[in-house]
Amino acid sequence: MKVSAVIITLNEEDRIKACLESVSFCDEIVVVDAGSSDRTVEIAKRFTDRVIHHKWESYGAQKSYAINLATRPWVLLVDADERVTLELKDEIVALPDDVPEDGFLLKRDFYFMGRLMRHGGEGGDYILRLFRKEKSSVQNERIHESVRVPGRTGILRGSLTHYSYRNLSDYFQRFDKYSTLSAIERYEQGARPGFFQNLRIPFEFIWRYIIRLGFLDGYPGFVYATLSSFYAWAKYAKLREITESRSKKN
Repeated sequence: MKVSAVIITLNEEDRIKACLESVSFCDEIVVVDAGSSDRTVEIAKRFTDRVIHHKWESYGAQKSYAINLATRPWVLLVDADERVTLELKDEIVALPDDVPEDGFLLKRDFYFMGRLMRHGGEGGDYILRLFRKEKSSVQNERIHESVRVPGRTGILRGSLTHYSYRNLSDYFQRFDKYSTLSAIERYEQGARPGFFQNLRIPFEFIWRYIIRLGFLDGYPGFVYATLSSFYAWAKYAKLREITESRSKKN
């Protein structure tokens, strides 16, 4: 199986090297950079000559552009904050050219505050990240973009390790950006705020920390359940703000 690793970047100098090392087994590496002001591009060029600048549009559009640049039949889509484990690498290398699947779901292990989160709703999700290029399409949402294929999909046992947040400061920087994008997306989809959303903080915390056993992840589990509860509420607070603002304009 011939595979192109595809990665999009923007100011990832502290993480891109480990990511690229983990996909060095691929037949090709394509990096699409949105204009990094740090050493991301310099580091990426040590691993591949296919480092292309493309002005940022959206997560989905950026990944779709990058996938289209791949020249191998299969694409392994990896984020700069992810790593391909040795087990997953061995599985991919062992796949024959004539597999009946059009794509494979990969398990993603999420790390927070240096700890693998096994509970609290973050015990490992499965996402389509290895797929036939010609049969794939990227769903271009503002956030949480996804890849789809029309045919059969399989599941690999190996995993991606996901180091989403560098630290709590990084979390809060993204908090504002992602909660705003989520609120705009929900508004465009027709969602409107309701009374129940005022209770999101206690319900979300109980669901993550108690029902989904987040307390078993120790202090990081408590912190993540607390922050996730506030994030869930903030999305709808911003949705209310957007709804009221646009209603006044109309």
